[in-house]
Amino acid sequence: MNRLQILQTREYVVIHTEYGDDVRIVPFTNMHAPTVFQGQLGDSIARWDGNALVIETIGLPDGSRRRSFPTLLVPGESKVIERLTRISNSELLYQFTVIDPKTFAAPWLGEFSWYRTRQPIYESACHEGNYSLPGILAGARREEADAAQPGKKAPSP
Repeated sequence: MNRLQILQTREYVVIHTEYGDDVRIVPFTNMHAPTVFQGQLGDSIARWDGNALVIETIGLPDGSRRRSFPTLLVPGESKVIERLTRISNSELLYQFTVIDPKTFAAPWLGEFSWYRTRQPIYESACHEGNYSLPGILAGARREEADAAQPGKKAPSP
């Protein structure tokens, strides 16, 4: 599961994702930044459409087709329009549309719900390291046991 944390101020909406530890800082504006300032997550701008937060992203780098909002595989020339609408105190409807006339015959879209949780966000590398920890410790205990046997030479670091 990739938990999210969303924070809104008057000038920005900030979306922090657990996996990959990405942070998108999206300004409320109607103008995209010049190409030279577009980053690894593209250039996003936000606006309100009624009770839906609309985020439009362009300028996605061609070097990586994986996009983390959610994980999408789209060409760099795509425009991605996201809509976040609060359904209840515990549910947020997430909708996205991908527009790229060079690649797709028509825009395509998807949607799913995000649910509120009280679970904390963890940095993903910490979690991944938990899987190898028992093996690392077992190897160290084995080295200690071998070194404690008479006539055994301890391995050099």
